Amino acid sequence: MSTPTIPGQYFVYIKTRWKHSINTFSFSIYSKEKIHINQVMKNAFPLNFINRLFFRKATKNKNKVKNLGHNIYILKENINGNNGYGYVYVENKNNDKIVYFNLSFLQEKNIKTIWPFNSNCPSLILRPLHKDVIVYESIGESYSSQIQYGFIIRSIDSEMEKISMKNGQLMG
Repeated sequence: MSTPTIPGQYFVYIKTRWKHSINTFSFSIYSKEKIHINQVMKNAFPLNFINRLFFRKATKNKNKVKNLGHNIYILKENINGNNGYGYVYVENKNNDKIVYFNLSFLQEKNIKTIWPFNSNCPSLILRPLHKDVIVYESIGESYSSQIQYGFIIRSIDSEMEKISMKNGQLMG
């Protein structure tokens, strides 16, 4: 991979699946000038680093987004299978409605949601024209990525409040 960059501080997050007695890996950076690389602990990364990373990835994958109706769009993607990450991206394209989105993992096995969520039934409140992402990590050889979602749409105008509920299922 070759990526032109501008001078600054960069974080490289490497997650590897160690096999048997192999406990080393290689990481290379090529530059015309000297580069200083320091190993830092995971807690040195910005708290929402992983979420921002997958949010950016999701917004670049617009062609994979599925329309659920009611101007609600969703994208679910697994990255690197076992011992990797996955995310569910949700977008509210309504100008005047709030979306309350709930997600749950069916037959949850070896799945852990990433901060700011601390349960495997995370929820989002999406203001009009707002989008967000729920990131999860597979933490074992075999994991379940089948999800169930539900959402409630409420009009911002309290006099004309309309509630619409829809349930669906995505298989991963």
